[in-house]
Amino acid sequence: MIFIQGRATSSNRRRRLLPHGRRLAMIGFLFLTIIGSTLAPGAHALAQTAGTHQPPAPDVQEQLRQALKRKIHVTHHPSQKTVSPAVKAASPALPAYNNVGTSNDSNPTSGNFDGNSSYSAQAMQGVGLVPGQNFTYNNITFVWPNAPAGKPNNYLVSGQVIPVWPPIANAATLGFLGAADYGNASGTATLTFTDSTTQTTTINLNDWAQTLSAPNNSIAAQMSYFNARTTQLTQNVSLFYTGVAIPAGKIVQSVTLPTTSSPGQMHIFSVGISGPALNNTGISNDSSPSSANIDGGGYSYSAQALQNVSLNAGHTNSSDGIAYSWPRQLWHSR
Repeated sequence: MIFIQGRATSSNRRRRLLPHGRRLAMIGFLFLTIIGSTLAPGAHALAQTAGTHQPPAPDVQEQLRQALKRKIHVTHHPSQKTVSPAVKAASPALPAYNNVGTSNDSNPTSGNFDGNSSYSAQAMQGVGLVPGQNFTYNNITFVWPNAPAGKPNNYLVSGQVIPVWPPIANAATLGFLGAADYGNASGTATLTFTDSTTQTTTINLNDWAQTLSAPNNSIAAQMSYFNARTTQLTQNVSLFYTGVAIPAGKIVQSVTLPTTSSPGQMHIFSVGISGPALNNTGISNDSSPSSANIDGGGYSYSAQALQNVSLNAGHTNSSDGIAYSWPRQLWHSR
């Protein structure tokens, strides 16, 4: 059986090589024919000189080149694979902002967060809220609206659909940065998942003049002054964070903001999504060391020791120019 396969293979190889051999023989024959039919009489005499291996005269070389151009045209077309370039999916466009929430200190009348006043763009930049730049809070990276002071940069909620891009599998939380005016605000948002299912959820945001966190609401940034219509007022104003837990196995595609809110008016500056849910408790309180287990042997970091070196819950720490957001819950977190 092996012998038969070997013969068949050898025969196939000869059949494949035969057309190539014929082509070479034809080219050689044409070459000799051209030489015999195109050389000048002097060239015949030169070729017939016994024992002489002199190169053809320049004019003879040129005659050969021109004859070959006229008589022979061999084209080689190597097989080429067409590779389509990878196309990166473009991120969906955001709906247009409909409220001017910040103003330049030199032009305070250009903002209108609550009908009369606005956040100071300079004060916000001082706490890391820079147009077009990332802002990390509660392990979620938000993109601060890329709009200059005095231009629309937030959503006064009215049912806008915000795409969540890129979709992240196993994400734990969908986060919102915003605040309310004329009192705290509550409204119903709708999460749409990639499997076409939906889930409604209530989101709450405190009034921007509040300086204390509330249930399901925490202060993401605080500024020491704001811009009134005609001047600056030295009074703390806040930007708040609230989050919604994402059901296991679901991937968020978009969120529809509340169509209305009450009693105050809700403003959303940015929506962000976390990475996968944390799955290990690595920090314990000194009073209950057995509540965590980072190494499988019952050991864990001390929350108090970490706080002594400025690693505090929910804070951002920097090293080598990179900012890291520390988990908000230091112990009993799983």
